[in-house]
Amino acid sequence: MENERLLRSRLTELAERAYTRDILTHSPFLTLDEQSLLLGLAGRKGNVLSGASFFLFGEEEGYERKCAVFSSEPLGQEERSAYLEEIVACLKIAPRAPRFAEELGHRDFLGAIMSLGLERKEFGDLFLQGGTAYLLAFRQIAPRVIEELKEVRHTAVKVEEVSLADAPFEIGYEEKVISVSQSRLDAVLKEAAGLSREGARKKIEEGLVYVDGRLIEEPSRLLTPGERVSIRGWGKFVYGEEEGRSRKGRLLIKIKVYK
Repeated sequence: MENERLLRSRLTELAERAYTRDILTHSPFLTLDEQSLLLGLAGRKGNVLSGASFFLFGEEEGYERKCAVFSSEPLGQEERSAYLEEIVACLKIAPRAPRFAEELGHRDFLGAIMSLGLERKEFGDLFLQGGTAYLLAFRQIAPRVIEELKEVRHTAVKVEEVSLADAPFEIGYEEKVISVSQSRLDAVLKEAAGLSREGARKKIEEGLVYVDGRLIEEPSRLLTPGERVSIRGWGKFVYGEEEGRSRKGRLLIKIKVYK
């Protein structure tokens, strides 16, 4: 509870500073719970807190860890991109000798990065493309990662900054059509994640399900097209448009399941 109180205070302080000083500020990289807390603070006002507008970096791309950027007025796409270029770097972590490299997984890279003494809030998602990793991190720690990260497990690696726009990784997804009786969250989770109805309800009631970044604890919550559903420990999907009805009258809904 103390950590939550401190985060509430910090987010409010950042928003107030952006609004009163007419400057851009940003939060650390936020977990799903922390993103939900921020959106809860904003309430029904949309992405507005203490007079400041904000957006979450990585929302459109489907990143899991996102940082919030606060401004006195809503920013256009060019202004957003320019500010993100100032604060976020994309680091490529590749084996120096690919032919002799071990088979490295997400945990291997993450463990090596954490061993540098960095805090988890200082960097966001890490993506694997073949045997190479791409890390999203604040620019202030990028030089340290580049200079100090020399090895992942027993594999020598080289770290360099690359343009985020040119990085070859992407979050892939699979489109599928599910059949549901109605757009209730528990009914959709059952089909999307291959759960029993009781299993779907349990995940919701245990606080493991988020819709557009907000923690949802009501199984009867109705979904609308375009909403992003995240299930901690499973993955995420986008709830799409109705494709029609089955012979039994069930809704046929297209969803995009992120891989």
